[in-house]
Amino acid sequence: MVTDGRRGLGWLIEQHEIDKDKLGVTGVSMVALVASLIAGVDERIKGGVYARRANLS
Repeated sequence: MVTDGRRGLGWLIEQHEIDKDKLGVTGVSMVALVASLIAGVDERIKGGVYARRANLS
């Protein structure tokens, strides 16, 4: 999952509409874990927002 995310970032920064100096990640629940791992290993990521799903039951 982390490798896939990093590959997606590689594709994203090749797009001319994207400012590669302002990349961030976000995620909720399991995706928050993956996003934080990607941010931890990829220096292209400048920030992130991670959320844990509340137990509403």
